[in-house]
Amino acid sequence: MDRKKIIKILASFLVLMLLFTVLSRAADSASLANVQTKTAQSMTIDHTVTGSGKVMQNREQAVSTIGDAKVQTIYVSEGQSVEAGDLLFDLDIANLKEQILLKKQEIEKMDLTEGDNESKLSAEEQKKSSTKARAEQDINLAAGKGNEAVTRAADALQKAQQKLQDYRNQQGIPTDGNDAVYAELNKTLKAKEKALQQAQDELKELERIIEREVNKALDAAEKKNQEAQAKAAEVQAKAAAYTEAQTEEPAEPASGENGAESHTAAQPQTQPQTQPQTQPQTQPQTKAPETEDLAKVEKEVRNQYKSELEKANKKVEKAQGEKASAEQAIQQYQQDQAANQSKESQEQEQLLIDDVNAKQQAYDDAVSARDDGVRTAQRALEDANAPEGTDSTSKISKLDKEKLQMELQKLEALLAAGGQIKAPIKGIVTKIAVTTGDKTIDGTAMLLADTTNGSKFVAQVPADQEKYLAKNDPVIIKPGNNTNPIEGLKVESVKANEEDKEMLDVTVKLPADTLEIGTAAEFEVTRTSKTYRTCVPISALHEDNNEKFVYVIQETESVLGNELKAQKIVVKVLDQNENFAALSDGTITSDQKIITGTDKNISGGSRVRLAEE
Repeated sequence: MDRKKIIKILASFLVLMLLFTVLSRAADSASLANVQTKTAQSMTIDHTVTGSGKVMQNREQAVSTIGDAKVQTIYVSEGQSVEAGDLLFDLDIANLKEQILLKKQEIEKMDLTEGDNESKLSAEEQKKSSTKARAEQDINLAAGKGNEAVTRAADALQKAQQKLQDYRNQQGIPTDGNDAVYAELNKTLKAKEKALQQAQDELKELERIIEREVNKALDAAEKKNQEAQAKAAEVQAKAAAYTEAQTEEPAEPASGENGAESHTAAQPQTQPQTQPQTQPQTQPQTKAPETEDLAKVEKEVRNQYKSELEKANKKVEKAQGEKASAEQAIQQYQQDQAANQSKESQEQEQLLIDDVNAKQQAYDDAVSARDDGVRTAQRALEDANAPEGTDSTSKISKLDKEKLQMELQKLEALLAAGGQIKAPIKGIVTKIAVTTGDKTIDGTAMLLADTTNGSKFVAQVPADQEKYLAKNDPVIIKPGNNTNPIEGLKVESVKANEEDKEMLDVTVKLPADTLEIGTAAEFEVTRTSKTYRTCVPISALHEDNNEKFVYVIQETESVLGNELKAQKIVVKVLDQNENFAALSDGTITSDQKIITGTDKNISGGSRVRLAEE
């Protein structure tokens, strides 16, 4: 094949390859997403809050009248403007006169009732004073009579006791106070009782000491046992560690030139070693420390005091026996004395003793009767002096009377004015609560919006807009009657709506004669943020799994030339509105092209091409 023909074929091949390359690039370019881009810019993020509302009065004044009065005529309607002094409605004159008469009759009844109550109160006070005086007299009388009866009973008792004493003296019968033998025996008994008490106290003290020493010894033994158990656990742990170390397979000895050295290194560990570094550890002591027998410890302590305890018990037993002997001696002496008396003498003495006992009983009864009488009289006096519960009947009656008198004055003033109710201020009637021919009720009859005190615009917005609203923010009011917007106003207050907590009431104070009350309007408040250095259109911002990100253009080289790809960059949004978002500094540079729009779905790494502007 000649040279020209080869060159021709090669040229044709290169043309075909170029054609195919162009077609391939065109087809690939047609499949790429067309994207629009912008660079980040420095700007503020403005937030605009809008809402609709209406003009309301700054101050509202109630027009009220007395209740239960019949309405004759109403001269105004809701929304009507009135001047101060204009007639609003009037009341029926005949009905007013009837009410005046009824009020006067009620006041007269109350005056009569009040006089009756004062008379009853005076009578009750006199009765209480009389009861108190009688109770005081009864106390003195009961005490005087009771003391006389007690004195007579005491004299009778003393005479009976003297007769018994004289009889015994005549018969030579010693009494307890004059019998020297009985006195000595009684003295001995008292000494033995004291000795017994002392011996019992000594025994109790010794028993207390023994129990204290036993508890101390048991506490010490218990502490020693706990230390022994801890040490035993430590010994067992060491023994277990030693056993585990012994069961580990020894390392293979290094082979040397001398076969005898290898043989020596492989000897069991139980044979004596001459090198200190190869000597095995000795097995730790595995014998557990001894513990104390608590029962034995207690027995040893009690044995130390056994002799003293026995002596103390014997001393108590001896004292008890001596006391019993002293008591028996007194009993025997009394029996012997009684045996020496004749039967006739015993009967006579018993009669005198019975008489003494009777007089003693009479004396006790007189004392009891006197105390009971005085106590009863004192209780009657306490009842007379007892404070009575508060009675506010009189005070309440006076308050009711004052109320009736005030109502009567209002009725008489209305009658003098011909029953006419007039506007107290210049304003607009916003509410009428009375009806012609019906009776009035206590409370407000009409409401007037005070037009002399200016007006206010009130609108509702969602509560989530609160962060963009604050007092004194500049606001623009756009009336719904196509009049010019009102500028130069400020937000007066931002409060939660009383009926719907998810809404806010935005109030703007209006200058006098700006808009009529009831006019509907819209408002606009713009809050300007600080300047952010990295702001992008809101269309460039994406979100996936609570992660916000943007796509930027990344240029790379390939065999087909330079390629453009979408690179995903996660960002932190500092602020945003409906048009722009402010990003934290450092995530996007000022020269990076940020994808703000695309005609196809893209993701990180997608090849893209710039849309023609």
